[in-house]
Amino acid sequence: MYFIFRLWINWPRDRYASVPVTLHLDLAEISGRIRFGVARSHSFFSFLGDPLMRINVRNEVGKGAYKFKDFPQISEYITKKLKAFVHNKIVHPHS
Repeated sequence: MYFIFRLWINWPRDRYASVPVTLHLDLAEISGRIRFGVARSHSFFSFLGDPLMRINVRNEVGKGAYKFKDFPQISEYITKKLKAFVHNKIVHPHS
């Protein structure tokens, strides 16, 4: 899965310039204990404890001859946010 968006630079004034950013996300592996449940008219699942997740993130910043690839800070930030989302929304109980 990949996303394409623009990063706006707000200095020296608002919307001064934009930089195209492309993110390629690959959830290579996810494993853990899962709990399934059914309650009245809906079903749900949650992980019992944090799952083991292997996420590959590639990024490209810029366009054409000025394209830079694989900034580790961007990859680490996206990976950290995805793991935090899974922990906060899908892991039960929240530890």
